[in-house]
Formats: sequence, C-alpha cells, structure tokens
Amino acid sequence: MRILHVINNLGSGGAERLVAESLPLMKAYPGVEVELLLLTEANSVFLEGLKKEGIKVTSLNSGKNIYSIYNPLNILKIAKEITKKSYDIVHVHLFPAQYWVALAKIFIKSRDFKLLTTEHSTNNRRRGKFYFRPIDRFIYSLYDCIISISPSTQENLLIWLKPATEESKKYRIIENGINLDNFCNAIPYDKRELSQFITNETRTICMVGRFTEAKDHATLIQAMQRLPEHVHLLLVGEGPLRQEKEKLVVEMGLGKRVHFLGFRRDVERIIKTVDVVVLSSNWEGLP
Repeated sequence: MRILHVINNLGSGGAERLVAESLPLMKAYPGVEVELLLLTEANSVFLEGLKKEGIKVTSLNSGKNIYSIYNPLNILKIAKEITKKSYDIVHVHLFPAQYWVALAKIFIKSRDFKLLTTEHSTNNRRRGKFYFRPIDRFIYSLYDCIISISPSTQENLLIWLKPATEESKKYRIIENGINLDNFCNAIPYDKRELSQFITNETRTICMVGRFTEAKDHATLIQAMQRLPEHVHLLLVGEGPLRQEKEKLVVEMGLGKRVHFLGFRRDVERIIKTVDVVVLSSNWEGLP
C-alpha cells in the first residue's frame, strides 16, 4: 500500500507533531510505503527528524515564505505530484491544504486513490462567515472519508456543514494517540536548569502550545498575578502571537515569573519536571 500525507508544513503545532510521529510507525508496517508532501518547508521544525526516519519528504515551495501555502497555484503542483505515483491513499491535514488537494483531485484523470482528511479542531475562522458554508460543503464532498480527532470535533463539523444523511456516513472519529513511553521514561530536570529565576523550591506551572488565537495564554498569564511570588509559569511554544504575550507579561510586571522557553524537543522532560500542567484554550480539537 502506498500512502501520501499532505500538510501545510511541519511547524510546531499538534497536527504537525501527530504527522511527524505517525509516519515512521506507518512505515514500519510490512508492505506499506509512506511519503509526505509539504506546501512549504518554512518553519518545519519536525522536518529533519522525519528525514532521519527515512521518510521521503517533498516540498512544493522551499525557502522561508510561510505564506506560499495560500497560493492557488499549489493546486496544479499537487495534482502533478499525485499523478507521478500510484498512491492508494492521499491523506490531508489542515487548511489550506484541505482545499488545494480536494481541488487538485478535479484535475487528476486517474482517481483510483482514496482521498482522506483529518479535522484537527472544533473551530476555525471560516465558520464565523456564513458564505464559507457552501464552499466548505463542496470541498468536503470531494473526500472519501473525513476523520475527526474527537467526538466534539466531529459534532462541531457536522453542525457547520449540515451534510445529507447519506453523506454523513463518511465521517469517522479516530482519537489522537501519543507514545506513553516517551513520558514514562523521561528524565526530569533539576528545576534550576529551566530558568535562572527558578530554584528547587519554586512551584512551577507549564503550558505547551502555539501562540495562536486558539490558545488562551492571556488568561493564564493574568492568573499569575493572583498567585504567590514563589509560583512561576513556563510557556513552551512559538507562534505569531508570542510577542503580544511577551508584551503583556512586561506590562503586568511578571517578567521574572513568566518564562518563554520557545520551541523545545524535550517537552517530555519539562512536563516530568514541573508541578502543574495547564492547557488554557479558546477552543481545542482534543481538549
């Protein structure tokens, strides 16, 4: 079986991490070939790790232009890539890749492959605009199967799309999984290694998540004002709203108690070290 996964890039989000961790497991199955197609290499923090696992990765747009993912010319590029090989399954993640691959299918003469997509969140900006409903309905109708990562994710998607009864049979739930051994076997840090302002007596709270609209870092930061001085907050992740949250920390006088650790490859060790783990969100696919 030959499988192609398609995603915008391999940034530091949950969907990207799921792809990066799942593909090597798929490759290990006898008779399974798995490849990855990226719309861009920009911000692809998991890219080198996948290549080391022997996964073939193709990028439609190299360089640092993250906005190249929104170029409609990607439709023809994707159609060309899919036509090169006889894939049995093409599995797509995230917008706009979901749109471009579905539309690329129209330009492909041989459509023997099954087209799948995974819905990773309970909400997105399109759902706030009524005129996107018929467009989304058309796009999702081109998929053979739509997978949601949680019951609430599927429920919200069905409420939005309102598919016909026959069409709704294509919708499935496959919850995300993680490798528990990575956490069970993680070696905790000495707390002092996490920041110069932290001692082993410091009580530590940690949140792992990208700085985007979906995450509610602001509420967590504001809550720090109500907690004792010996409680510190560690924020792991990157994203477009990081500078905004750094400014908020400064304005609230929390510079020595809120620590931005950026993208980390040792999340398991950090979680094993801290006292409390929090996920503060406006919405989540798998809360």
